[in-house]
Amino acid sequence: MVRLAVTGDHFIGSVMRVRRGWARMAILAIGVLVGIRSVMAQGDDAAGKTQGDVYARLVDEYMQGKWDDLEKDLAPRNTDLSTLTAAQKADVQYLRATFSECRPPWWRQAKQGQEFNFEPVVWGRSLRASFDPDQTSAINLSYTNGQASLTLKWDIQDMDSAAKAEHGFSKGELNDLDVWRAIGMAEGWARVPVESLVNMSDAAKTQLNRYLDFNANVVGVYYATPRARRWGLWLFCAAYLNKYSAMVTVNSRKAVGSMFLGEVVEHRAKYPSIKLPDLPGEKIEENLCIQLKNNIEKHPWTLAEDRSLRAALKDFAAFNQRSLLQTGVVRLPNGLPLALDPSADQSDQVARDEWLKRALDRSTNDGN
Repeated sequence: MVRLAVTGDHFIGSVMRVRRGWARMAILAIGVLVGIRSVMAQGDDAAGKTQGDVYARLVDEYMQGKWDDLEKDLAPRNTDLSTLTAAQKADVQYLRATFSECRPPWWRQAKQGQEFNFEPVVWGRSLRASFDPDQTSAINLSYTNGQASLTLKWDIQDMDSAAKAEHGFSKGELNDLDVWRAIGMAEGWARVPVESLVNMSDAAKTQLNRYLDFNANVVGVYYATPRARRWGLWLFCAAYLNKYSAMVTVNSRKAVGSMFLGEVVEHRAKYPSIKLPDLPGEKIEENLCIQLKNNIEKHPWTLAEDRSLRAALKDFAAFNQRSLLQTGVVRLPNGLPLALDPSADQSDQVARDEWLKRALDRSTNDGN
């Protein structure tokens, strides 16, 4: 038997070495625990960041018109929405519904550049139409046994194009408004009784033209992407510039610009991103719309603002569907009239200016 004799000094040294080993292990263990806690904290931060990133990305894709990306990211298999708040989930549901409404399957079909039959839906009503990218006019209307046949076209080369166009908007955004304006005009035609088209006077033809243009404009700004909607409202506010005064349909554009102005003035709290200038001394509606045009060209608005505006546009369209073709007078949400014939709108213009002055004074006194 071999015995190992350990002296006191050797024992103490061994104990010290063991203690130093345990100390190193303890320090290592503490480091591991700290690392685990750090990773867990980073995981929590990452989860919160991911939650915010998912929502922010979807909203950005919607607001910027990146709807191909939006379609992919809205698919349940691609995006986990379980961590979103109830309010965020409600917004995402709105994005889904709006995408379905404004980017139906026929959109991709049209981009292929072939003729096809389709049924666009406007205000819940289906239209039977054909698409022919090679026809010469935007809308071709014919009647067979009293049934209207509509054939539409638009520039497929610019659909969803990111190429720059004018005033900071893209060719795709300008085209987006044009597509829905064409469909809006077709929807207006579908409402016109065929017997009313027989032996029309020149005045009746002009009134019909103004009605159809108004209908196209409202449908265009409602169904377009948010940036295309801004472009359309910019365009309709610009109708107040003197250079457009000779246009036959100028008041069909002004009517939408006036509605937009009235919505922003009357509901200031809903539109904090849209700044209004000081009250002008004269031509209040005209000058405010021109200034509003300048503001929305440079300053985007939020999802909540865009959502409120779309709801107001839908109500506006419904309010004017029944009587406008016969009367030629648009009823604004504040109840005031705007005649599509500029020569018949002078006294109504004065009344609208007075309403705007009172509304702005009231808003100022309320601190908005």
